[in-house]
Amino acid sequence: EGTGAGTGVDYNPVRQQIISSIQYARHEYKLDALTKYETEVVELRIVGDPDAEDRYYDLSLKALGKNGSYGNFKASVIYHFPGAYDFNRIIDFPGEDTFGGQIGYGMGHQNQGGAFVWDDGRMKGARVAILGNGAFAVENVRSCAEYGAYKVYLVTRRKSMPCPRLPCWFCHQGPEATPAKFLLDMFEPMYQATGFGN
Repeated sequence: EGTGAGTGVDYNPVRQQIISSIQYARHEYKLDALTKYETEVVELRIVGDPDAEDRYYDLSLKALGKNGSYGNFKASVIYHFPGAYDFNRIIDFPGEDTFGGQIGYGMGHQNQGGAFVWDDGRMKGARVAILGNGAFAVENVRSCAEYGAYKVYLVTRRKSMPCPRLPCWFCHQGPEATPAKFLLDMFEPMYQATGFGN
């Protein structure tokens, strides 16, 4: 009660808000009888030919608790919703301790490497290196540009197509696979604005 769940968007919800939001959606969409909590998937079998229309997943489930009972569940689709991976992999690079510039990790949470400061004037005219290739890395390229960085380098382990945040949302939240042409059309304004080329 009193969490605001179901009334708007909170990008940094606390645990109780997340639970309340799930409970709100479960009740609103009448999913109570279909929802299982505290259940572990102990085995997954793929039944049928990979290209068959009637292919499905046979899940062996175990209820967590004192009298954990087993059961099976058939599913045609499996979605994975991990939420935010909040524990950043911190790598100490040589010279980091004498660098003198700002260093931020992941989303820059205060308790995980320190919050990154954008608006204190140090970004103006700066040369910035962002390690990574995901949508959040690309979002930070935009933020660097907005705060006047002279040059931003996107450093990755392998050449790939950097994906802006909005197309990322389409890929992860769409009910079906996002068509490649639709995705590439959404990439185009960013690629043109930054001179990423091919």
